[in-house]
Amino acid sequence: GELVIRHALPWHMNSGYTGMPEAAGEIRLAPTNQPLTPEQIQLNLGNTAYQKKDWPQAASEYERFLDLYPGSSERSVVMFRLAEAYRLMGSVNNARIVYERLLNEFNAGDIIGVAAFRVGDIYMTERNYAAALPYFRKAAVRLKDPKLINAANFYTARTLEALGKKTDARFAYEDVLKMPNDNPYLEASRMSYALILKDTGRNDIALKQLEALAKTAQNPELKARATVNLGLWQIEMQQNKKAEETLKNALALPEIGVWKELAQLGLMQLQFEQGKYKQVADSFERSSQEFSPEARSQFAVLAGRAQRQMGNHREAIELFNSVTAAAPNSVFAREAAWERLAAMYQLDDPNLIGEIDAYLTNNPESQKRDQVQLMKAEVLYKKQDYAAAAPLYEALTKSRQLSGNMKAEALTKLGWCYMQ
Repeated sequence: GELVIRHALPWHMNSGYTGMPEAAGEIRLAPTNQPLTPEQIQLNLGNTAYQKKDWPQAASEYERFLDLYPGSSERSVVMFRLAEAYRLMGSVNNARIVYERLLNEFNAGDIIGVAAFRVGDIYMTERNYAAALPYFRKAAVRLKDPKLINAANFYTARTLEALGKKTDARFAYEDVLKMPNDNPYLEASRMSYALILKDTGRNDIALKQLEALAKTAQNPELKARATVNLGLWQIEMQQNKKAEETLKNALALPEIGVWKELAQLGLMQLQFEQGKYKQVADSFERSSQEFSPEARSQFAVLAGRAQRQMGNHREAIELFNSVTAAAPNSVFAREAAWERLAAMYQLDDPNLIGEIDAYLTNNPESQKRDQVQLMKAEVLYKKQDYAAAAPLYEALTKSRQLSGNMKAEALTKLGWCYMQ
């Protein structure tokens, strides 16, 4: 009789799907009720070992078959099984070499697409995305099963994205989205597609894609991620009422998991923008310890800004100091350092000039640098040190970062300094 074993493709990367698509490829043992040729006997030895999952023995017998019968009509199939045996026994490099030999020698047959996918998967696991890309593209063309074609297109998109080719990745994700029926890659592709659209400035289309995913996603983690991101994007687009409703819906999801903090921070950002500064500050006092260190730093900056708005500058400085102490190299520490100077300026802190000079040694972004230079000029002006303030004002009149009003004020005070 015949024994048939179907192979399965590997699965990795967080696509939102946990199944494994079926791949073509069969093992058949020749019937034993008739005389066998030496070639059939050798092939059965390999197939029997493979059936028993004795991968080293199967690999040895298949290698022997290829050496003894280089012109066999079974050569392509045996090469594929040999590569599979190596892969299943953990000899990934040997598997890759045999898959590539197979692809170099043969260009037709059901196993070509699967072999190409295997090689792409190996290179992708090694993060060699440039090497993986042509194999996934070849797999997408050679495979026949729609699920496997979707898999190849999905990983083509993932690879292009990893290589920074976002436009090409967007087109590849679109290929996956064109096949909505029985497509386990659909939701993950829509999420990535929306993120790429937003990164390239196509905000309205991105928002629609994310809205659709938040409503229809069956994968709980992806649904939570999509809903939270939708709320945050709505804040960016000043759709505050929608954002509040979206983020509250997100927090009600039982599987919100790691996205809970972002949803909470989004709602606090809305409170800040609505002028509810005391609520933001109180929320920090009440629940900041429940957050991860990174989220706590972000929360502390927001709470410090709220304290500044209420005129509580010393409390604000304490919060900003806590951020720079906890995560000195983070983006939140850089934001806290700027906010701290603004709070010190409001307090007429005598140490402000030295703090400004220290801040400027850390190469802040140009807009922040010019604003801090203006702050320093203002401090010197208040001290009636016009000779020190004048060159700062003069430099700022050439700034491309300051607003017209700020430049006008700098020019006015520069004139006053010259008079003095």
